[in-house]
Amino acid sequence: NMEDIKEKERLRLDPDLARMGKSESDIKVLLKKIKKDMVLLESHVSFLENVEEQRFKDKR
Repeated sequence: NMEDIKEKERLRLDPDLARMGKSESDIKVLLKKIKKDMVLLESHVSFLENVEEQRFKDKR
């Protein structure tokens, strides 16, 4: 099963997950994913703010 393979790989990459229960390890993985997503969103927002600021300056 692909899910089992993914889970074994996650445990191999992060030994702390093996000591936690399944729900705790899922939460930790989800938190890591959310943090990465937030960083990506922040960079997109920053880029778009810069574009908007440049447009505003160009119109003056």
